[in-house]
Amino acid sequence: VLNLEEELGQSHRQCEEQTGRESSLKKQLSQKDAALAKARQKIQTFESLNKDLDQAVADLQLDLAGTKSREESHQSRMLALKQELSERDSALRDLRRKSEALQERKQRAEAETKQAREELLLSQQTCESLQGRKAD
Repeated sequence: VLNLEEELGQSHRQCEEQTGRESSLKKQLSQKDAALAKARQKIQTFESLNKDLDQAVADLQLDLAGTKSREESHQSRMLALKQELSERDSALRDLRRKSEALQERKQRAEAETKQAREELLLSQQTCESLQGRKAD
């Protein structure tokens, strides 16, 4: 009886530890989800800015075709806009690389979450089994 009580106490402590780990894993998952959401928002913002810039370039090209007397100033603006577009394209490429890295992190987090859930299920089953033994 003493051995069973000791074993039950030890099992109870293990269940509490596993519940603590589960809570920690859930918190980590929540933090990772929040970070991913922020990254997605940033990516959307930069894509929108890139579309706006593309539209601005198209508008400038139309102005240049229609106004010969301002051709030099428009050419100068176009060069500046193309440089900015190149910089934005470079920034967008960087964001895409970061997005891919975040996607990989997300997949790892999902795998970790899946593993944690499996461990939690196993832990719950163990706890239930031990509680069943205690009831017996």
